[in-house]
Amino acid sequence: MSDIFVGDNDHSDAVPPTDVLLQMIKLLREDAVHFANELNEVVSQRDYARREVCWLLSERSADPTSAQSFAVDRDWDCFKEDGNV
Repeated sequence: MSDIFVGDNDHSDAVPPTDVLLQMIKLLREDAVHFANELNEVVSQRDYARREVCWLLSERSADPTSAQSFAVDRDWDCFKEDGNV
């Protein structure tokens, strides 16, 4: 997050200038975008790993149930972008 420090939390500090507040808002928005992008990447890797597990389970199983069915049984939505689950 930002390196801007305003006050010492004793509630007697002056209100920071508008330009400082605007800079803090800008930095917080940048952080939010950065963390949203990181979250999307983690979810994508998670879904890839879940699909791999499902494919391996379906390959090893004598039951001809599809990998998507394994995902549904586990309440995983890792195939949602394929439109299959």
